[in-house]
Amino acid sequence: MLKSHKLVLNFLMFAGLLGACNQQPLEMLPSTMTATPVLPTATAPAPTTTPLPSHTLTATTIPAIPSPVSITSATFPPTPATRIVTTTHGYTVTFEPSTCPISITLPYTHNCGMISVPENREHPNGSQVRLPVVIFKSPHPQPDPVIYLTGGGGVNQLETAHIQVYQAVLDEVLKERDFIFYNQRGAPLTEPVLACPGYSELIRELAGQQISWQARYAAQVNFWLACQDNLLAQRINLDMYNSAVNAADADDVRVALGYTQANYYGTSYGTRLGLTLIRDYPEGVRSIILDSVYPPQVDYYSEYAHNAVRAFDLVFASCRADTDCNTRYPDLEDTFYQVVATLNRTPKTFTYDWGPVVVDGGTFMEIVYLLLYSADSIPNIPALIQNAHAGNYNLLRSLVPAIAYVPDINLAVFYSTQCREEIPFDTYEHARAVNADLPAPVIALYVDAFAKFHFDVCAGWQVRPAAAVEQAQVVADVPALILAGQFDPITPPEWGRSTAGTLSNSFFYEFPGLAHGVMRDNACGLEIGVQFLNNPLTKPDSSCIDTLAPLKFFTH
Repeated sequence: MLKSHKLVLNFLMFAGLLGACNQQPLEMLPSTMTATPVLPTATAPAPTTTPLPSHTLTATTIPAIPSPVSITSATFPPTPATRIVTTTHGYTVTFEPSTCPISITLPYTHNCGMISVPENREHPNGSQVRLPVVIFKSPHPQPDPVIYLTGGGGVNQLETAHIQVYQAVLDEVLKERDFIFYNQRGAPLTEPVLACPGYSELIRELAGQQISWQARYAAQVNFWLACQDNLLAQRINLDMYNSAVNAADADDVRVALGYTQANYYGTSYGTRLGLTLIRDYPEGVRSIILDSVYPPQVDYYSEYAHNAVRAFDLVFASCRADTDCNTRYPDLEDTFYQVVATLNRTPKTFTYDWGPVVVDGGTFMEIVYLLLYSADSIPNIPALIQNAHAGNYNLLRSLVPAIAYVPDINLAVFYSTQCREEIPFDTYEHARAVNADLPAPVIALYVDAFAKFHFDVCAGWQVRPAAAVEQAQVVADVPALILAGQFDPITPPEWGRSTAGTLSNSFFYEFPGLAHGVMRDNACGLEIGVQFLNNPLTKPDSSCIDTLAPLKFFTH
């Protein structure tokens, strides 16, 4: 069985949305999805007391460059109570204790509340935004907590299953620091909430129709623009839902809770938010962990297809290099594209409790893409391809629900961000040109359908384009740890490597055999992360990377 507790959040990415039928964020799948067994995750040895030389083949480090950066001391916040704080920018933020909005099943002391900030900080006495927060308490805390920056844009991070995915991280961090989760503005449980009712029903309806991807996306364009009209009628200012405003919120969460400095930890879109934070509010950041980096300087939609093919090709090459895999699944790349072509000619229909799902070649490609998010699911890919080629669709059928699944996310937040700070700096024509040499099915799915859909939505989304700074590479000297998984299909290691080039006090590590979200999914990644939190200006001992078991594909 695929490890559903990891898959749940391994697809909750930043919301680099997927799917023929679906625009879901990439860290979430139904917990009932099953497949062939997976290998256990390799564990790392306990850290040594003497740092060893950094790994030079599968991990790259950017040495700390001397700078005036210092790790300042902080004062402990008081026991949670109603707090009204005037910020250095002249407006007030408020923390109000409250009952928790979800059931917390993990065995940690915690407090909950709502943080209020101005919707528009240029008009601080106008509408307010309320953000729910959960504070997990360390029994012996250092003065600087860890604040998590979730991926997605509009994701309900304060959902029981989401928090449970971070249990291993909480186990380690809470030994010395408080750990704080909160929902970003516009997400479920916030006020106002940017909800678009009816989307789940639309996705299920489209999934059961044998229509082109362009037709599926056209229906979704109409849905999202109609939802936008509803949000505007509620007087919601969509220009106030983007990375720069989110970064101000992230800083104000720290201020409202009474911390002088905090350590921030972001995954996927959370890394873009984190980079914006250290650009705009570095004084409040003791250190930052950027896991699976989505930096502002990339052309996300023009690079999407290339990044997918990079990950596909890495699977094919890894199988060829594995004697057992190559013997069992020869010519895996050709077989993959044969399956895509066959399903495009003759789609399969699978029926589930909620109704039918039509599976064409694009849907098959998307399922393989989804499996690339987790090191636990990647070993299944050759068997999935070979079985489908042989006419055995049992494994495929078990994975299809991912395509018709809609997680708890308010995608109007995502579009408000992307249509402001990504789409205005790229074009569909550019995406078409730079991907012209890729396989035709990839272009059809990821350029002519996926990318074009987002350009079409943003053509009607009423937000002002961002200033050029929102597309500029961030230069900062805040201590930063940058983690990347070798197989990550959506935030490739090169994005993390290039990001490290302008963060003078940064350390970059690529983890062989891993994928999206290194620190929450791997003991070695977590070990390095904890070392960094304890000593952000000292290069972590990365020797545990040498102990990671090589990726092994299932051959039976």
